[in-house]
Formats: sequence, structure tokens, C-alpha cells
Amino acid sequence: GVYIVNAGPASPQRVQIGGSNPGEGNVIANWGGNGIRVERNADAAPPLRFHAWLANRIHSNGALGIDLIDTATGEGTHPMSAAPTTVNASARYPLILSATGNPGGTAVNFEFTGAANALYRMDVFANGACDPTNFGEGQTHLGAVLVTTNGSGGYSGTASMPAVPAGSRVTMTAT
Repeated sequence: GVYIVNAGPASPQRVQIGGSNPGEGNVIANWGGNGIRVERNADAAPPLRFHAWLANRIHSNGALGIDLIDTATGEGTHPMSAAPTTVNASARYPLILSATGNPGGTAVNFEFTGAANALYRMDVFANGACDPTNFGEGQTHLGAVLVTTNGSGGYSGTASMPAVPAGSRVTMTAT
């Protein structure tokens, strides 16, 4: 697993795990906890910002694939809770509304809320099963799309991806 945490008055910034070019993604698997955990744990610590995890294959871990948490404020302590404002500027995972497949591909309809008028990369993954929290991880990287949020920070659209086997779970990350 990967653990990024502030160290007192200093906080790591712009940590990148993986990459956008073929072969730059990592395999983060078979760990007892979160695949990637980004944590702010002191009230006096500055926010942890601008972290990127791109095209990594995260699967078979004991908890969430990626967890953004602020233990000092209690934000992000549950997968369904609001994203911590102090960790990656409140960027949470996209909400998948539907994933429809056929032999030619998979259409993933989703919504996302982030910063207003900002560019985000949405990575899409297929998984054989959900993790113990009932959220998917990111076993097979299907591809990525770039989206720009509106003036309120919202986005709604469809990502066209390769076909996935029947019964697969589809997940997304936002960077």
C-alpha cells in the first residue's frame, strides 16, 4: 500500500503515483489496508494538495482502493462521507449512474463535483468484484477521459470505454 501523510507543519504536495503513458501505472494489490491512503492528521498541518494517481491497477486490498481522509477534523472517515476540504481540495470519486456494455464497448454515465471551471482526468477501471467496503477498486485500467467542470463545479457525461466481461464492476477516479 501507499501512505501519504503530513509530517507536522509540513505536508507533501504534488505526489504522483503512476502516470499517463503506457506502462507507467503501478500494481498496488494484496495489502491489508487501503491501496492508497492520503491523510492529514494534525489541525496545524497545511492541506495536502495536487496529488495524482494515474492508471494504477489497485485491487485485492483489505479496504478502499483510495482513501482521502482528515483524521484531525473527522472528514472523509467513511466511504460515503463528504470529501475532506484539506485533502486534494475536496475532489472525491465520480458517481457512476450507469454502465452499459455490448461487444463493441462500455458506456459509463457519470456525475462529478469538483472545483469550478477546472480540468479533471477521469480514469475508468473494471473489477471482478467489489472490495470489503462494497466499493470497487481498480483492477483493470480501461482508459481515461478529460472533462471540464461548469461554473458550479459540476460535470455530467459519458465515458466510452472498451468492452468488459459480463458481471464486471466499473469504477472511476478523478484527478
